[in-house]
Amino acid sequence: MSLSEALGKIDSLSFGSESGNSDYLSFASGMLCSNGFDNTIKEFLDKGLAYPDAAAKAARKIEPRLFELLKSPNNTLAAEYLNALKKLGSPIKPHTLKIERENSSPPASEIRALIKERGINAAKNFLTVSSFDILSDEIAAGRAPVFWSDMERPLLAAVKSANPQIFESIPDVSEGFDMRIKKAVTESQTLETLLSSLKTKRYTMARIKRILLRVYLGICKDYSKTPTPYARVLAMNEIGKKMLKDFKKTSRIPIILKPSSVEKQNEIAREIFAFDARASALYALCQPKIGQNITVNEYKTSPVIV
Repeated sequence: MSLSEALGKIDSLSFGSESGNSDYLSFASGMLCSNGFDNTIKEFLDKGLAYPDAAAKAARKIEPRLFELLKSPNNTLAAEYLNALKKLGSPIKPHTLKIERENSSPPASEIRALIKERGINAAKNFLTVSSFDILSDEIAAGRAPVFWSDMERPLLAAVKSANPQIFESIPDVSEGFDMRIKKAVTESQTLETLLSSLKTKRYTMARIKRILLRVYLGICKDYSKTPTPYARVLAMNEIGKKMLKDFKKTSRIPIILKPSSVEKQNEIAREIFAFDARASALYALCQPKIGQNITVNEYKTSPVIV
């Protein structure tokens, strides 16, 4: 949202939701960012509930309609979009389209699981022709698929070799949990046992994975509240080229075409770009055929023209 707002030319945001009702979603977004909702979640967390259960009970207690709405993942995501626009004071107008589950593809997580268990052909009916062709080519080249389990050795190497003090500075690690991480890292020999030993009612598996990825990438600052420092163009077609000319006139942030130009930007921009480059290099270590692929150098990668 911050990026769209900073470009200055975007006036509409369209997204799917199970609700399909913009007014209903706006109501939900207002409830989610209220102090009452946060306090009620804390109330249930203090009783020992896991965060997802605490959030669900808080929603039910405050407003039953909110509970029903948040049972659907795209409704929750849509409400967060609206929250972000409100916090930015953005003039961008949101529009939502109703997702009809019975006529749509399975969620992305289910498609990934299907590919992992039965191969790419099992998911062919749920992918567009172009997506299937691209993914098939990447699999043939040994660059895909990459699953969480493929990160086991490089991630374990990163967390086991990290300075123990880094766990104290990782965003989202509250006081005391850093000690639990240090102990688990020392005792765990597999990624599965590490994750299992870290899971608590307050720390969901998704949250733990985010923490470990931050250690893996060396991210010790919380950039979530940092304004978007630049917009990087990854690819464009003829329409995109025309839009780019308009964005250059209205954007309040630098637009990066040649990655080398990031060196001329401010410190935050250089830091974030460096994390992007590091993530690409570390991701390459998780690909099925490491030695046969050329690691992408983000500092030398220009936009793809399609």
